[in-house]
Amino acid sequence: MISNDKFNRRLRRNRWLKVMISWPLMALMVWLSYSSINELVSINNSLGIIPKAKIAGLVNNVASFVGLIIFGFIAIIPLAMLHPSTELLLKLPFSTKKGIYTVAIIVLSCIASAIWLDNNTRDKIKQYDYIECSSEREVTLKSSSRTYVLDPSLCE
Repeated sequence: MISNDKFNRRLRRNRWLKVMISWPLMALMVWLSYSSINELVSINNSLGIIPKAKIAGLVNNVASFVGLIIFGFIAIIPLAMLHPSTELLLKLPFSTKKGIYTVAIIVLSCIASAIWLDNNTRDKIKQYDYIECSSEREVTLKSSSRTYVLDPSLCE
């Protein structure tokens, strides 16, 4: 039979192993979401200057914004698992209606900002008279993108 002390040590060790395994993966997912958002923002800011722009689909852009929030929150969970008193901080937003509404407002505002940025980018594409290269259009099950150019000779 295992004593209480041994069980607690084993539990702490298992928690530490979960943190060491899951945290780098979550940090990678946060970084990938952030880099995708950063790419969309930089394309939006440089439209009219760059001769060729590759824009991801709306669903992909929204997924980057929501992914940043979700994976950012998930990346905090393993760190909070290291100490039992911090687990309450993670449960608090989901234990009351006010907390659930706050989380919903944050997620919906991320979705709204992603849709706004995507629409703003597509409006700028029309404003600067970019032409779509249908030969470079990508449509797959996981992602889609369209390439726009200022000069039709860049489409090949």
